[in-house]
Amino acid sequence: MSLKREYFTSIIGSIILAHFYACLERWTSWEKLPEWMKSLPSFRGVNAYHYLFMFSLFMFIGGYPFLDDLFLHLTPRELKKTGVLIIGNIMLTVLVEDAAYFYLYGEWIEPGYWTTKIIGYVDLGIIIPNWYFILMVLIPLCYYYVFRKPKPRKTKVKINKFLETLKH
Repeated sequence: MSLKREYFTSIIGSIILAHFYACLERWTSWEKLPEWMKSLPSFRGVNAYHYLFMFSLFMFIGGYPFLDDLFLHLTPRELKKTGVLIIGNIMLTVLVEDAAYFYLYGEWIEPGYWTTKIIGYVDLGIIIPNWYFILMVLIPLCYYYVFRKPKPRKTKVKINKFLETLKH
């Protein structure tokens, strides 16, 4: 498989979107969310805004190459690679956006911020949420799967038993 340009552009687009989205989060007053969104379930700071609006947008931008693959009717293997790329892009966008929310404004995460409440944090001189470490392992694994060169397969030609009987 040749490396597709849209794979690289989707990764770069995901990083750019994450930065723009971090700015958007800073500029928007989230106290004015519609009442119906406030009534939806939330888990440790992850609320309806995150899983309805933010995730959908990240999935659309990070998953753009999948639309191309669907229209080109690629093989299931190609579609699987693109699906793994989408998962990697979404995780990358979430990670970069969360960090950019702080570093673009000269701040960093403090204990007690919602991002540290998801599964805790580690203090290494700076506060790093534990879920950052999980994504820092999963993202490269996704990209490795997508960009690795497939091993050449040695195929053995199996002779049909009927053809073997004809030889003798």
